[in-house]
Amino acid sequence: MDVGLGADFSNWFFKIAETQSRMLVCEAAMVGWKIWAVRNDVLWKNKSCSVMEVVRSARVVLDQWKNAQSQKGGALLVDDINNVCKRWRKPLMNTVKVNVDGAIFEAEDKLGFGCVAQDSNGFDS
Repeated sequence: MDVGLGADFSNWFFKIAETQSRMLVCEAAMVGWKIWAVRNDVLWKNKSCSVMEVVRSARVVLDQWKNAQSQKGGALLVDDINNVCKRWRKPLMNTVKVNVDGAIFEAEDKLGFGCVAQDSNGFDS
């Protein structure tokens, strides 16, 4: 799929959303999220994984999400034993922390994503 040279993530993603199936859009969103998460692991924890692990993990999360959306969805098992509840921590002085999130609203046929950037005092940048 050609989105042009120098296209950023949002252009790429919206092109997929406009031209591809809902299933492929969901998979692209999960893989994009997992790439972002792995990038953070490399940057902050010096921990990396293979491309296949990124895709496998994204598909596991997508399957769990789909199961949670179904009426019959039972309890989900998380395959990452180190998965713990995390809380927001303020960034170091003179730095900015950026948090991102996204959602798909299937019933309304809409999606959205956003971000918040805050300094160590919690003020939006």
